[in-house]
Amino acid sequence: MSPQLAPRFSLACVALLIALPGCPGDDPEVSTESGTTTDGTTTMVATTMPTTTPMTTEPMSSSSDSADITTASVDDTSSSSSEGSSSSEGSSSSSSSGGAGDCGNGMVDVGEDCDGADVGGALCTDQGFDDGEIACDDTCAFDLSGCFFVESLQNDNGMCDANELGCTDMTGTGGNPQDLLECYESTLTPPIDVTVVQYSIGDSVPLPDAVDLVIHEWAGPGNLPGMLVEQIPLDPLTDIVAGTYDFVLPTPVNVVTAGFCVGFHGEDATDGFRVDFTDADGTGESFLRANACGLAAFTELTNAMIPGNFCIRPTVTSSNP
Repeated sequence: MSPQLAPRFSLACVALLIALPGCPGDDPEVSTESGTTTDGTTTMVATTMPTTTPMTTEPMSSSSDSADITTASVDDTSSSSSEGSSSSEGSSSSSSSGGAGDCGNGMVDVGEDCDGADVGGALCTDQGFDDGEIACDDTCAFDLSGCFFVESLQNDNGMCDANELGCTDMTGTGGNPQDLLECYESTLTPPIDVTVVQYSIGDSVPLPDAVDLVIHEWAGPGNLPGMLVEQIPLDPLTDIVAGTYDFVLPTPVNVVTAGFCVGFHGEDATDGFRVDFTDADGTGESFLRANACGLAAFTELTNAMIPGNFCIRPTVTSSNP
């Protein structure tokens, strides 16, 4: 018996424990239960059991071992909780390192084409277009709506210095209002936008004070010019000039068909004007209308016995090739 336990038993109990193993015919078993007091010492309580097995102090040792196991289990739980916290912190760190989930942070991350104003230096020409400007949509993918294809049109084979054609009186001072048009079929998929018109007003008569740039629909060769689409007054100081001039339309004019005509309408009946003209081909794609010349309706130049085309060259764009 442990010396630590002896003071807790009375003398009568000690005598009883010594005598029990030697009593014939009566073999009760004595067991002990342990407990812990507030001062940290262990108490033993003796009980009588129907057995002849002597009492030992091993239950105390087992109880102590159980306490140790319990403590270890608590420590393991604490360690697991700590590891879980570390794992959570690692996940948070990974999320902030960049990726498709960061769309809107103004930087191009892995999995994004672009982000906000940052398109990574991408150009419309990289995407197969002729011109334009790439933007970025809300999903950080390229917005190609600002990209387009470009086509420059001409019916004169590049020769525009042969003649000047219009309709004026004998002195070259009248004949308006008159209309002259050059018609085209774009190879781009409509709708198309007319963006720039190059023309060359001749100097054989005084320059008019008022001329409008006009655009008409056209159903193609063999057809007269169709409905008027747009009429834009030209500035007499900057746009009505002799020689070759590129007029950039203030707003692109949208045409829903591949065929269209572009030219001029004279406003003042006291004015006369001529436009450079070439007789390089007689495809019948140029039209003239002028009351002073006896042409009350649009007439093909070939039908007016004037083979050739006006030197009016438009540039068109389309989002589709």
